[in-house]
Amino acid sequence: MYNCVHTTNINGIKASLVKVEADILRGLPGFIIVGLPDTSVNEAKERVKAALLNAGLKLPPGKITVNLSPAELKKNGSCFDLPIAISLLAACGEIEPIEKEHKMILTGELGLDGKINPLRSVLPVILTGINNGIRDFIIPYANKDQIFDIKDTNIYLAKDLEEIIDFFKGNKDLELFSGNKKESDDHINDYCPDLSEVSGQYAAKRALEIAAAGGHNMLLLGSPGCGKTMLARRIPGILPPLSEKESIETSLIYASSGKFGVKRSLFTERPFRSPHHTISNIALIGGGSNPQPGEVSLAHNGVLFLDELTEFNKSTIEVLRQPLSDKKVNISRTLDCTTFPANFMLIAAANPCPCGFLFDKKKYCTCSYQQRERYRQKLSGPLMDRFDIIMQLTRVPPEELIEHNKSENSSTVRKRVMSARKLQKQRFKDLNIHTNSELSPSQITTFCKLTKKQLNILKLAIDRFDLSARGYYKTLKLARTIADLEGSLNITEPAILEAISYRKIEDWN
Repeated sequence: MYNCVHTTNINGIKASLVKVEADILRGLPGFIIVGLPDTSVNEAKERVKAALLNAGLKLPPGKITVNLSPAELKKNGSCFDLPIAISLLAACGEIEPIEKEHKMILTGELGLDGKINPLRSVLPVILTGINNGIRDFIIPYANKDQIFDIKDTNIYLAKDLEEIIDFFKGNKDLELFSGNKKESDDHINDYCPDLSEVSGQYAAKRALEIAAAGGHNMLLLGSPGCGKTMLARRIPGILPPLSEKESIETSLIYASSGKFGVKRSLFTERPFRSPHHTISNIALIGGGSNPQPGEVSLAHNGVLFLDELTEFNKSTIEVLRQPLSDKKVNISRTLDCTTFPANFMLIAAANPCPCGFLFDKKKYCTCSYQQRERYRQKLSGPLMDRFDIIMQLTRVPPEELIEHNKSENSSTVRKRVMSARKLQKQRFKDLNIHTNSELSPSQITTFCKLTKKQLNILKLAIDRFDLSARGYYKTLKLARTIADLEGSLNITEPAILEAISYRKIEDWN
């Protein structure tokens, strides 16, 4: 007898709908799974047989064939255990055929005792089902904290195989998911260290606010101990909370990487990733035989902080150039291609020279010209061009350090950042972008119109500071963000001049 149910196959952060077909025919006993299963899917045969036996059921003798359709899609993971078991039970007449009237998605890994073990993530499963018009789901009970309220859906939570069999026989109801408590936006980012804790560095704090308001990349150059890392670690505290769409995107990435946890609800705070400088190319970008997201994708909708940038392997930091431009990472393999989103703010910190005191006004730099030149060559021109803001820091004066007059706290700055982001959201409501940093050259022409005098100022800046075409466009985007922070509809001359000041580095030779 033949029967089929539906499940999903997870690839990266997306899932594909899969039909699980089961047929039991007379003949020599056998159990085969077809449809490009990997090792973990093939092992489902033993888990399913043991789980059914321990639930007091036994498959009839005969040739069992399970087909996972579409056949050309590579199947992976243990999520096929439950749909295979239920499809077989329906095929042998133990339960009524499931999908006569409507479709239902089942997913879960079976233990040998019949218990349903949690999966790495069920978010892609539910979202894929909804996109395909399916509103009924059975998922492991242990994954209930990963999901969120969705209207017009029936998400059933199952602990073991026996209660699912009773459910389909009409003897028992499964527990329906009733929602998770959402965190209030008032507490988002409160876990971050506060900006008011940083003594002095007022110009750097201003640059940090501009970077947060427009989603701009930023390089902090300065002597050891001047506060570069302190400033960078306070950026999440001044960023706006994640929107619902961003929250789901971020949660999907962490779930697919196994860093989410079955007790974790949706992300509410923006991620802040700070990998060590010994990180490999694959760990930074993503990849592997079974592609996993790298740090650039784990920082999606948040911040990627590279401390001691010049200590990273040059080839490693050069691979950042493509995701910084495309906002995504494509990982190609023989059978498929996986795409991970990578729309992040890059914040980096570095010393200006090997000894670190090139900009210092009290300590003398002991590096030779050749040493400084070799040091600078660790950061290529194309990579430097991808930083919207290059901030030169010096040590905090002793009187400011001792007195420590507290400046604005993160909450105050965040309100201004959110106001600027709101203007950008309204401006780009018909476009697939959210911040000024994402503007393309053609969009810059539309949204960053300048007067003749402002164009002359920019022309002088291009000649004097040898700005590339990318540097020119980044200056315009910065000026647009500065104007947004001021609440101005048009870019002003002070905004242009301030934007230019973030594109030059004095005495870095």
